[in-house]
Amino acid sequence: RVTLVQQFQNPYRVPIEAVYTFPLGERGAVDRMKMVVHGPSGDRTVVGQVKERSLARFIYEAARDQGYVASLLEQERPNIFTQSVANIEPGSTISFTAFEYVPQDVGSPVLGGTTVSVPGGVDVTGAGKTIGGASDQFQFGYQERTGDFDVQVRVAGVTVPDPYLRAGLMLRETLDANARFGAVFASSPQRGCFFESRGTVAGQAVVTGPETGFPVNYPYTWLRLQRAGATLTGYGSLNGVTWTALGNVSLGGLPAKVFLGFGVTGDNAAASATARFRDFGPT
Repeated sequence: RVTLVQQFQNPYRVPIEAVYTFPLGERGAVDRMKMVVHGPSGDRTVVGQVKERSLARFIYEAARDQGYVASLLEQERPNIFTQSVANIEPGSTISFTAFEYVPQDVGSPVLGGTTVSVPGGVDVTGAGKTIGGASDQFQFGYQERTGDFDVQVRVAGVTVPDPYLRAGLMLRETLDANARFGAVFASSPQRGCFFESRGTVAGQAVVTGPETGFPVNYPYTWLRLQRAGATLTGYGSLNGVTWTALGNVSLGGLPAKVFLGFGVTGDNAAASATARFRDFGPT
């Protein structure tokens, strides 16, 4: 996973437009963009929005033609992206950062969390009271995802500030603390792996799992989350090949576009847990 940082500088006496093509992994999905303009009149920060491609280009070209500083990131092929930056003023430098996963502290935990791209995966650190009850507090490194999917990840390890910590794959309907969700989690050796869901907004979350439980086996704890229409199903595995169903939920009226990513909470408002997610991809 990557956080891509680019910098454009205008050494000329007139505004210019810069266009740059670069590769990302074929599973790359840029979900958040930030542009910082360092110019003679001071610094400005602009956070980008994900739009349908033709609409995004229309907005970009309109801003460019009116003389505004603007940026546009387009995916040309699964692993090729093009970055355009318009009207870079003379003497200005523009820094552009593209994030593959968006870090979000859901429920405003006292201790802020992080989602950091590392070779082979993502390290997510999160605190918060819990994921459960009628409202959640945790760190969520997410992507927007449309339609059905079947994805898996290896949890290489976790720190354990509390035996009830949660670290795993989650789908959320919204980023609200009381949103509907379905998730498959790994925890401490005492709790193992389980499926958790909230079927109604602000309703009580429900935890399910096999009667005999399902163990964690770091660094070879595998989790899998599948969406088929409104039905979400969570699985656990010790090898990423043979899967055991841990639970499922049907979220009637679930929109096509949802938030999918890595959720981590230490289950402790005063202490964070860190999970090392590796080998994320389709099953």
